[in-house]
Amino acid sequence: VGIRVPDSTIIQQIVEKLGNPILNTSVHSEDDIRQYLTDPEEIFEKFETELKEKFNIESSNMGIDLINEILVKNSKPGTDVTEDAIRKSKLFLKKTLSFFSVIRGYNIWVVALAQYLSAIFILAPEKRALDIVLDWRLFLIVLASTLTIASGYIINNFYDAKKDLINRPKKAMIDRLVSQETKLKVYFTINFIVAFLMFFISWRAMLFFSAYIFLIWFYSHKLKKMFLIGNITAAVLAVLPFFGILMYYKNFYEVIFAHATFLFLLILIRELIKDLENIEGD
Repeated sequence: VGIRVPDSTIIQQIVEKLGNPILNTSVHSEDDIRQYLTDPEEIFEKFETELKEKFNIESSNMGIDLINEILVKNSKPGTDVTEDAIRKSKLFLKKTLSFFSVIRGYNIWVVALAQYLSAIFILAPEKRALDIVLDWRLFLIVLASTLTIASGYIINNFYDAKKDLINRPKKAMIDRLVSQETKLKVYFTINFIVAFLMFFISWRAMLFFSAYIFLIWFYSHKLKKMFLIGNITAAVLAVLPFFGILMYYKNFYEVIFAHATFLFLLILIRELIKDLENIEGD
């Protein structure tokens, strides 16, 4: 047992207000990747109901208002420290940035732009660029593609969380702010939205994206572990969004398949190099 008397005005005022010493313990998480929770806001968010029922606590937030009050009192003059900024904004911002990292939001917009450019210059060159951009059906297909890719990154991150701690430790530390449970909930929600959007296009489109979602899951769960088969599957999955645009315009010229083959081989080479870089964690 350790007893500490910190030289901190804020801590001393919290102890004075409570009228008791502060007891500290580690909160174990059910998440295999994040073994312990350390953020008090996240602990409150996750265990609020359970703690109130178990310990018969009537306070709305188990002392966090008290801490906020003391922080405001001890803040520098002119500093706007509010409850929302402390309790909600900080945690929300951290989780938003973490989730942005999980879905690799910096890649998603590139895929959408590439789909529109391929439609304008390769798949439908006879159409006006403005007509293509304003086509609401094409917009839904591109939106469904980007959402499916985002959900693919989520499920891939879910299965690779432990390996990423070795292969990409800095990124893994950011990604782990989002729990595995939250990742799965968002994953299924996004997939449902994709199927709903494609219902307005056609049953074939809904079937195509349902198969695409399943293939991404099967790749992340099984095929990714197989040498060469996993690499080939990853390259095929990267090309499939453009195949969806191809099916929409029904443009089956040989030159288009030549472009697709070149893109497939380029991505396959990238996947092989990436496997060599990540061989330690794999």
